[in-house]
Amino acid sequence: MAKSNLEQLMDAVVVELGASSVSHLFGRTNLNERGAPPRVVWIAAESEFGGGLPGGNPRMLWIEQQLVEIHVWGRDAAQVRDLWANELVALQRLASTSLRPRRVTPGAESDHWLTNGDAVVLTVTIDVPVLDELVPTTSATGWTYETESTPGDGWIEAGE
Repeated sequence: MAKSNLEQLMDAVVVELGASSVSHLFGRTNLNERGAPPRVVWIAAESEFGGGLPGGNPRMLWIEQQLVEIHVWGRDAAQVRDLWANELVALQRLASTSLRPRRVTPGAESDHWLTNGDAVVLTVTIDVPVLDELVPTTSATGWTYETESTPGDGWIEAGE
């Protein structure tokens, strides 16, 4: 299955962080996984839409303002601070004009995270262009060549 734009961005953040990267997961279901810190989980939250920009090929119809919750779990408050700061620096390098940090909220959805370390939720907005192009969502798995039709049978074919 193809990865979403946000999953691809998260993967690029991991590459940007290099040796300082910790475990990164995508999706709300990963918040309940047991284990030990450090860990970062990205979750796509709601989106809003803004106007597109003129020009371009294909032209931009709208800008999806994707709210992203980045759940950061560390051994202690100092490690958590370093982890979310690193996420922001990497995001700034990769998506500079598209990134808007919103807030850092103490706490976690998982009690396990708080009894085994410290956690925050870093919330950012990332602008994703919606272009005037249709993206394929299915692919043909086969086709049948019709050999039984004749002109005037109701089937429109090449040459008729």
